[in-house]
Amino acid sequence: MMGLAQRRSRWAPTDMQRMILEASYKVSAFPDLEARVHLAHQLRVEVRQRTYLQQLKPSQMLKAADYLQA
Repeated sequence: MMGLAQRRSRWAPTDMQRMILEASYKVSAFPDLEARVHLAHQLRVEVRQRTYLQQLKPSQMLKAADYLQA
């Protein structure tokens, strides 16, 4: 069990990172390993942190898609 001192803080993407993630999601909802590594490098985060989009509710994704189209 991890203690509080060992826990990582939750990643909150910047607006620019969020736009990159949403654009990537538009291209492929299930990127392969190579795409995930490239995306992590582009966002300057660990590969595991890009799971942000997997945790969004469907209603939030619809808002994000509308934002990208505007």
